[in-house]
Amino acid sequence: MMKTTIKLLALALVLFATACNNDDEMDMLNSLWRNVTQNEARIDALEKWCAQANTNISSLQTIVNVLESNGMVTSITPVMEGGVEIGYTITFSNHDPITIYHGKDGKDGQNGANGQNGTSPIVGVAQSGGVYYWTLNGEWLLDADGNKLPVSGKDGANGENGQNGSNGQNGVTPQLKIENDYWWISYDNGNTWKQLGKAKGEDGENGENGAKGDKGDTGDKGDKGDKGDAGDSMFQSVTQDADNVYFTLANGTVIAIAKGGDEKYEFTITYMPNGGEGEVVIDTVHYGCSYAIRNNAGTCFISWNTSSDGTGVVYTPTENIVVVKDIILYAQWFTPASFSVSNTTQVIFSPGNLQYHPANDEWRFAESQTDYIGDANRNVAADYNGWLDLFGFGTGSSPTVTSSYYDYPFVDWGTNQIGDDAPNTWRTLTDDEWCYLSFSRTNASSLKGIAQVSGVNGLILLPDGWSCPDGVTFKSGFYSSFGVDYYAAYQTFTADEWSKMESAGAVFLPAAGARHGSDVSYGSGVYNSSTPYKSVFGWCFYFGFGSGGAYHGDDDSYIGRSVRLVKDL
Repeated sequence: MMKTTIKLLALALVLFATACNNDDEMDMLNSLWRNVTQNEARIDALEKWCAQANTNISSLQTIVNVLESNGMVTSITPVMEGGVEIGYTITFSNHDPITIYHGKDGKDGQNGANGQNGTSPIVGVAQSGGVYYWTLNGEWLLDADGNKLPVSGKDGANGENGQNGSNGQNGVTPQLKIENDYWWISYDNGNTWKQLGKAKGEDGENGENGAKGDKGDTGDKGDKGDKGDAGDSMFQSVTQDADNVYFTLANGTVIAIAKGGDEKYEFTITYMPNGGEGEVVIDTVHYGCSYAIRNNAGTCFISWNTSSDGTGVVYTPTENIVVVKDIILYAQWFTPASFSVSNTTQVIFSPGNLQYHPANDEWRFAESQTDYIGDANRNVAADYNGWLDLFGFGTGSSPTVTSSYYDYPFVDWGTNQIGDDAPNTWRTLTDDEWCYLSFSRTNASSLKGIAQVSGVNGLILLPDGWSCPDGVTFKSGFYSSFGVDYYAAYQTFTADEWSKMESAGAVFLPAAGARHGSDVSYGSGVYNSSTPYKSVFGWCFYFGFGSGGAYHGDDDSYIGRSVRLVKDL
């Protein structure tokens, strides 16, 4: 619009020039012509600055997005114009390249009295509550409701149970334009515009002409107008060191983004066994990607740590982390509490009862010592799509057998791969070992007792050399009367109390009952041994009620019983 008006004015001046009859009129015409051409140049510069400012705004939004998505700067290339550096092109590991332009000096005012300087809007960003919002000349940009405008989108709030959460707030990109000599801004994709300050400084007044005479001298020129304001960039500087690129904005905000390049775009996570089980494993991962921490199949594995002595940052298996550098993780181990099962053999127990998924043909241990499946064992079948934990005697290769009095060779459940553990890592106690553990080892009678732990009935077995932790009291033995309520009547442990017991080496065998065909009964705990009795029976370890409390006995092979495996030390 401005350029069209100036061109029309220039045409009028040309037509006027053809009618000029004296030098005074020509001097005035030349002065007007200079003003027209200089204004046109200034408008060209302003429009170019406006286009570059909008590019910088979009680039700034990309920088914030790269920062929030853990991207990297992979290269910085100067932008040249006429042999002069006017900005940079910057590429990222996870976003399209951007261009950032430097600020330009404003043009000098015209000859004559000082003109009114134009203004240059400075768009920037600043953080509030961990979120970047747009600013204009150092003040927050606000929407019609008075809300700050986010640079990138925000997640909505979680809803209450059964209700949808609120929608997230979309990020916006401000736009600038020059119209009718004023700056305008929009933050709704150009649908509406808000007027800002003057874009173009007013011209200085022309000096007065000398008094007319016989071709009298022309009056002196007016003083040179003040230099116009600089067309500032929203970027004060772009600097870098060996590790980062720093974008300093005109409002003082500094955004640091890590440097990449092909050699730094990939990182490694190194898993060190740290004196325990397993081998060194090295995984290659990409910068900024989410990655699940590996597990360790070691029996006494606790967690990973960035320090070999466990004083660094702790990482748990399957925890998701965002990788931004090379990491070395050291396995942390606990010293197992041992249980004597003969004069010469000590074992540790598996972390929970054995479980099997027929449809997936998959074995695992329960997530905690108190977990058991219960009524779902009624669904026992080769195609059952769920977990079972009651098994007939010696059914390591046929865990869903339910036929009465079957006569199959004993197969230990430990011969299977269980979770990440290789076959034959674990085994089943013999009947003699169950008996030695329960009745013959040193202080055997004081190292077992029924209890209810976190609401689950069962039997607690204590390791050799037991020392009860502070704040917990353990009572060995059994209740003398019959009934499922007597576990809790004898003694109970909260989750916190049991955590202390477990950390000290205590083992809990839940009273998971037994399965007869497809019927499940509860009350006692019945655990398989690896010792057969005649052709269709197997020895089992029982516990529950009565003054004896725990004993061994034989029972039909097809009856489903719990399995708790051990590992030799």
